[in-house]
Amino acid sequence: MLLNYQTMICELTGLDVSNASLLDEATATAEAMAMSYSLANGKRNKCFVSNSIFPQTIDVVKTRAQALDIELVFGEVADFPWDQADQFASAIVQTPDRLGTMNDFSELFDRFRENKVRSVVIQDILSTAISKPAGEMGADIAVGSVQRFGIPMGFGGPHPAYLACKDEFKRKMPGRVIGVSKDVHGNPAYRMAMQTREQHIRRDKATSNICTAQALLANMSALFGIWHGPQGLKDISTRIRFRAELLKTQLSKMGIEIVTDGENFFDTLAIDVVASDLSSADAVLAEFHKFGINLNKIDESTVGISMNEYTTIKDLAELIEIFAILKEMAPEENDEPYLDANFHDATSYRGMPPALKRQGEFMGQQVFNTLTSETEFMRYIHKLCDKDLGLTNGMIPLGSCTMKLNSAIVMAPITFDGFANIHPFAPRDQIEGYMRMI
Repeated sequence: MLLNYQTMICELTGLDVSNASLLDEATATAEAMAMSYSLANGKRNKCFVSNSIFPQTIDVVKTRAQALDIELVFGEVADFPWDQADQFASAIVQTPDRLGTMNDFSELFDRFRENKVRSVVIQDILSTAISKPAGEMGADIAVGSVQRFGIPMGFGGPHPAYLACKDEFKRKMPGRVIGVSKDVHGNPAYRMAMQTREQHIRRDKATSNICTAQALLANMSALFGIWHGPQGLKDISTRIRFRAELLKTQLSKMGIEIVTDGENFFDTLAIDVVASDLSSADAVLAEFHKFGINLNKIDESTVGISMNEYTTIKDLAELIEIFAILKEMAPEENDEPYLDANFHDATSYRGMPPALKRQGEFMGQQVFNTLTSETEFMRYIHKLCDKDLGLTNGMIPLGSCTMKLNSAIVMAPITFDGFANIHPFAPRDQIEGYMRMI
């Protein structure tokens, strides 16, 4: 299943190699920075970081850079110091960025390649179903969160992250990598590949810690991709973009100032509340909290609204109504003059602009296109379970940092005479008597 996950990530990003997940988007970005630094063999110690990436990612990157003695240079992409390019090991950008704007970095990445600067792009993996992926842009490394692939929010975590790169950089890739081999009978066999990079073999010389992954959540994400298939992912992404378009159109008509690029967006709209005569970001958030809705406070004058596959037309109407209240344009009861008659008319869908559209197909493998019924899907999962040697039918001496098996001697008391013969509904004093005897 982890191989399915890797295959799905490679297909969606358009890159050659993927690992079997990392901890989260922020640490995956830090790993990409460290990976690029290692590729430069210590000859370049600077990393350019776009101001438009998420603040939590910047925090983690700062921490890792300090430990590795990497100098971070923050700024706008347009202001990259090309006269000092030979000092930079990597440059980190994001699409969609923190304001929701999507970018085509193809020309930028070409120029980075000419100057031997490794390009790292943080990309929403779901957006790649309908928009230009990292591989088509010419990125060296792509990272991001895979939470949107069937993983509950879980109060902020944990979420799996992906890291994919070009084939020439695979030896420096962190995390576990699953490869296809053959057993002694010549049958296909799956195993961890390139383990000499791992902490449990090379120790202090390793480029990776085997524990820095989300195996269970990566499996869940792979199953999400298998169940929906390429067309299902396109449908989900298209629906999200359509919802964002509807909201943008209606808010613009109300005089709401949207700072996200007018056409180049996927699921997020950033609103300048001051320019929209809406007091402050805190005041807007407080009003939405009354209705149980959370917005993203980007800064003191900007808030962000994001769509997902659960967002309905009713949700959009509620958002618009709250903005109408804030703008003192609230309609009379049973009247919605701020909504067009064709508010949810799909024929008005524009979609991604041509320059940002994905060109190639993806996920054409059999596993993503044949399990079309729930019965087939569940049988496939059960088939994989039967192949696994678990604690139900054997013993696995795990070296995991999260699970240790008890030694046999520790379990000895449960074999003592009388202990195993306690009736499950025996009186409490009888059970306590047996325990004192043991």
